[in-house]
Amino acid sequence: MRKIMAVMALAFFFTFVSCHSAGDPKKIDRAEIVQPVSYGNNLYYFSAVEASFGKSLGAFLDKNRNLEIVTIAPSDTGFQYGYTVGYFVAFRLNTER
Repeated sequence: MRKIMAVMALAFFFTFVSCHSAGDPKKIDRAEIVQPVSYGNNLYYFSAVEASFGKSLGAFLDKNRNLEIVTIAPSDTGFQYGYTVGYFVAFRLNTER
């Protein structure tokens, strides 16, 4: 149960941290949910940033309750320092379910 709560907390953390202002719920409500691209072996690419990434990750975890996050890595353009265009997320099967 603690792992489920930790995963949900992580999803909400990214939703609020990725927004420039955590106090702006309109930005979160307007955020688009994108479908991740599967690279196999439980590795997915989310072509979303800011509130859209948090909302997309939360929706994905809600549909795939048997998965838990192992790591998250940003995908940068390489042209501009700190310009993230998406995130790679690695999951593993949750053996407690």
